[in-house]
Amino acid sequence: MSDFQTSSRCRMAAVVIILAGLLTACLGQDFLNAPLELDGFDHGWLVNVEPDEEFTVDLIAKPLYADVQWQLAEFDPRLIEFEGSDHITSNCWEPTDENPCPAGLDEEPFLAHSAFRFTGTMLGESPLSFELTVDGEVVDVCEYTIRVVEDACDGDIGIAANRCGLGDRDPDLFIPVFENESHQVFGVGENLDVTLSANAMHPEASWRIADIDPAVLSHLATAPDPTRPLGDWDTSDRDKPWHFLPLWRITFEAVGLGESPLRLEMLANGERVDVFEITVEVVDEAPDA
Repeated sequence: MSDFQTSSRCRMAAVVIILAGLLTACLGQDFLNAPLELDGFDHGWLVNVEPDEEFTVDLIAKPLYADVQWQLAEFDPRLIEFEGSDHITSNCWEPTDENPCPAGLDEEPFLAHSAFRFTGTMLGESPLSFELTVDGEVVDVCEYTIRVVEDACDGDIGIAANRCGLGDRDPDLFIPVFENESHQVFGVGENLDVTLSANAMHPEASWRIADIDPAVLSHLATAPDPTRPLGDWDTSDRDKPWHFLPLWRITFEAVGLGESPLRLEMLANGERVDVFEITVEVVDEAPDA
């Protein structure tokens, strides 16, 4: 299994299992008590929070516009209070004497991201939207509907914090945007699966191969995942897709020894609106073999 198929985030790998009152380490009390954390993968969802409940939205910069920060665009300040934001530009953010930066970590590829903090206040429903603006033009958006209710865990409409157990993401899904500009090693004959999200401004635009060495990597398939219909916030059916935006899965086979660039891009109306690139090295045997 490639690095792109393995999520390092507990939330993306979690399935709530309660057996005789015992929880696994990943699903322990810390997991259940964790505050609600939203990101770009949750675009389009109705989100339930309670008055005085804190939640965050963490949005990753686009590789094509790596220095451009997401901006808060719309919300109802009567219903949700904006507490502030942090723009994180390094793998080693705010190291301390007690928690120093591991050697070499800050030299690894990294995409900046911004964490926005909110608190529910008054009962009601508010839009919550963010924009990525380049030279005065909005190039991407991320949108949610926030509903402040007395009990965020009541019913099967919308998503909420982990404590509510109202459904979670596909445990096998990992969006590898953080791997942009990284160096990946595979053995001959191994498959590489890259899963990338559509752009909310251009949901029908697909990803295409911009640069590859066919002597090293062979393109096997490009296909979109099924999507959830817009506005379908019912979480009672756990077999439905989580995402409203299309996800494109591009599959390659390592066919020859050597190194190949792998650059993927998304075009809309003839203009490039997103990019993802890594370097793939193919060796005789996989590193973990």
